[in-house]
Amino acid sequence: MLGHLNGDASELQALTSHFAATAYNGLLVAKWSGPVAVPKFDEFSAVRLLRPVRGLGAMTYPAGTKAVIVHRHDDGIGYEIEFAKPKPGVATVTYRDIVPDGE
Repeated sequence: MLGHLNGDASELQALTSHFAATAYNGLLVAKWSGPVAVPKFDEFSAVRLLRPVRGLGAMTYPAGTKAVIVHRHDDGIGYEIEFAKPKPGVATVTYRDIVPDGE
């Protein structure tokens, strides 16, 4: 995000307007509140779980379980994924729950 500014003060103001600073125990803490790059997975991509996820029903799938994306929500954050093993099922996850399966 940080890079060369062309001397235009409005660029710097736009960039810094996304930071919120707070004093915490004598330290200045800055938090980014601007847009965040969200990884986008395509439908029918093979993925693996980063953490245990409860599927529709009572099945909980452990971290590392492989699945396929069957639907990407319009926001690009949520996904419906389908499992074949250990038991067939479906779960709703976010981009933070999955990584590409690099078999």
